[in-house]
Order: sequence, then structure tokens, then C-alpha cells
Amino acid sequence: MRRTHDSYAHVALGGFFVLLSFSLGDLYYVLEFADAEDGPFPSMADALYLALYRACDVGLILLLKRRAPSLTSAVWLDGLIGALGFDAARRG
Repeated sequence: MRRTHDSYAHVALGGFFVLLSFSLGDLYYVLEFADAEDGPFPSMADALYLALYRACDVGLILLLKRRAPSLTSAVWLDGLIGALGFDAARRG
């Protein structure tokens, strides 16, 4: 049972990183480009916004590894292909 609580702690830490990176991205954009009509693309704010997706991915992977430790590499590859396909479809 303890291992499950540890994995939820990792997910919570990932959620904290998500909020932190998104907030820092907004703060940087507002402070740096408040007067500009259009900010540069890409900027440091964009990197911070994109970091939140990777934090969610890491949290979910850690949770899955804790809850199902005996998954084979073929199952992981299937999951990776599905996740990349979903990500590509989401980005349009």
C-alpha cells in the first residue's frame, strides 16, 4: 500500500510543477511583453508552457509503473504509440 501512496505523491509533485511552470510562463510573458503588440515566438514563456505536458507525462508514467510493475516492453511500446498518436491528433 505504501508504494501506491508514493506514486500519488509523485503525481501531486508533478501537478505542482505543472502549476508552477504555467504560472512562471504567464508571469514571464506579462512582465516581458506587456507593452509589445506581439511577443516573439518562441519565447521562454512557450518553453515553460510546454514543460507542463512533460510533467504530466512523467507523473502518469511513474504512477503506472508503480501500479503495474510487470508490464512487458511490448505493452509499454503499444502505450507509447497510442500516446504519441493522441498527442499528434490533439495538436492537429
